[in-house]
Amino acid sequence: MDAARELIGGRYRLLEILGAGGRGRVWLADDELLRRRVAVKELGTPAGLNASRMLDAQLATMREARAAARLAHPGVVGIYDVVWRPDRSWLVMEYVESRSLDAVLRADGPLPHREAARIGLDVLAALRAAHESGVLHRDVEPHHVLLAADGRVVLTGFGLAGEAERPAAFAAPERVRGDDAGAAADLWSLGATLYAAVEGRPPFARPTPAASVTALLTEPPGPARFPGPLTPIIDELLSKDPAGRPTAADAQDRLRRVRDRAVGVFPMRLPRQRLPAPAGTSARGMSLLLDRMDRDRAAPRALARSTRSALVAAAVLLAGTTGTALLLDRRPGGAPAAEATAGASAGPVARCAAGDPVVTGSTETRGYAVPAGWLWHTDPTGFDVAVPRGWTRSQDGTAACFRDPGGSRSFRVDASARLTGPAVAHWRGAEQDALATGTLPGYRRVALSALPQQDGAAWEFTWQPGAEPVRRHERRVLLAGEQARAYLVEWTAPDQDWAGTEPYLRLVLASLS
Repeated sequence: MDAARELIGGRYRLLEILGAGGRGRVWLADDELLRRRVAVKELGTPAGLNASRMLDAQLATMREARAAARLAHPGVVGIYDVVWRPDRSWLVMEYVESRSLDAVLRADGPLPHREAARIGLDVLAALRAAHESGVLHRDVEPHHVLLAADGRVVLTGFGLAGEAERPAAFAAPERVRGDDAGAAADLWSLGATLYAAVEGRPPFARPTPAASVTALLTEPPGPARFPGPLTPIIDELLSKDPAGRPTAADAQDRLRRVRDRAVGVFPMRLPRQRLPAPAGTSARGMSLLLDRMDRDRAAPRALARSTRSALVAAAVLLAGTTGTALLLDRRPGGAPAAEATAGASAGPVARCAAGDPVVTGSTETRGYAVPAGWLWHTDPTGFDVAVPRGWTRSQDGTAACFRDPGGSRSFRVDASARLTGPAVAHWRGAEQDALATGTLPGYRRVALSALPQQDGAAWEFTWQPGAEPVRRHERRVLLAGEQARAYLVEWTAPDQDWAGTEPYLRLVLASLS
C-alpha cells in the first residue's frame, strides 16, 4: 500500500520519498504539530527475528538516535524524534534541501581534487565533533554526505546501518573482519569516500561483493585514473593498519592545503624503478617518458580530456604561459582593466636573463619523485616546481624566471598577482591591445580560452621579434587562487622547437604547486 499521506506518531505526515536504500526509505514529511518540514527515515526490521532480537534491533536504533541527537554541529543532520512499531521504526530528522554526494557523482561524474577536499574537510569536521562526544559514525559513504543547496556539507546516517547492509567498499577492514573499530575506522571510510569523489567509483569495486571484500582485505586500492594532490592523502587514509592512518588533525591540515592551494598541484607520482631518465634526457626521451607516465598513472593528458575532474594543472596543459604580476579589475560596461604591480603589459615579456644555476632541491617531495635530470625547487616567492638540472633562476620583479643553459627556452612563475575580474576577458583585452599597438609583430593566435573547471584562462600565440631570425612561441596562463590571489605562468621557446619542448612544459606545469 502506498504510505504517502500516512501519519506517523500522531504528527508526522509522510509526503514523498526522497531516497531509498539498504533496509529503509527516507521521506519528506510535515510535522503537523510544529508546522515544519522534516525528513523521516523509515527503518524496516529484518525479517525472521524473534521477539528478543527484534527488541534488540529497536533498542540499538534508539541508542544510536540518542547518540546522534547529542551532536549540535552544523555539519551533522539534527535528530528530532524516534517512532517505532514492532515491524519498523522511523527516525525523524532535520530536513536539508540537498543532493547526496552519491547522486552528484552518478549524475555529473568525478569531482576536481580541490572541490573534493572542500567536501572532505566539512565531513571531517563533523566526524571530529562526533568523536569528541564519544560517537562513532560507522557508515561514512557518499550516500550519507549531503551537499546542501545553501552550500553546506552535512553528514547523516550516524550508526544507523546494520552490519549486513553496510557497503563493504566503504567499511574499514577492521569492521569487515568484525574486530574492534574506533575513530580510525571512520577515517578509513572518509578516505574511501574521497577516493570515490575524485575517481567516480569505490576504491575496491569488483564484479561481485565477495571479490570486493577480498580486495578490501588483501589488496591496495585500484590505481588512480585521475591522480592529484589528494591521492597521497587518500592512500594513507586507506591503510589497512589503523595505526598507519593519519590522525584527524593531520588529515585536516593536509585537506586544507589542497583546498586553499589553487595552482594545479599535480606533482606526478613517478615509479622511479620503472622510469629511468638519465640527466640530459632528450626531448624525444622526455616525450616517451611522459607518454609512459600517461599510461601508467593516468597523467595530465588524460585529465585534460575530462572537464568534470580536471585539476588546475591538467587545465593548464590545454593552455599556455607568459606575464608578470597584475591586478585584474572590472570597468563599467564589463571591460576588464589590468593594473600592473610589476610592469605587466600586453606585449612581449623579455626572456629570462641568465641567473644562478638551480642547484638546491631534491628529487622527491611530499612523496612524489621527478625523473633523473630534474630537481624539485622550492621558490622563496611561494611555490614548488620541478626544474631541469642545469637551468638557471633569476628574479624579474615579483616573478621567478628559469632559463635553459642555451637561453632559447624559459618559463616564469609569478605567485603574487591579484585577480578581481574574469581572466579570459583580460587575455582578450591584452590581445586587442597588442594588435592595436603592434607590440607583437607577426602575431598569430594559437588558442585563447577559459580553463575547464577552474577560474582562469590561457592565451597561446606565435610572433616574430624584429631583432630575431626565428619566430617565438609563447603560452600565458592566469589562474585564480584563494582570496583573490592569482598565479601567472609563462613559457616561451622558438616556434620550430615547440613540439620538442612541450613535454618539458607538461612536466613543469604539472608539478607546479
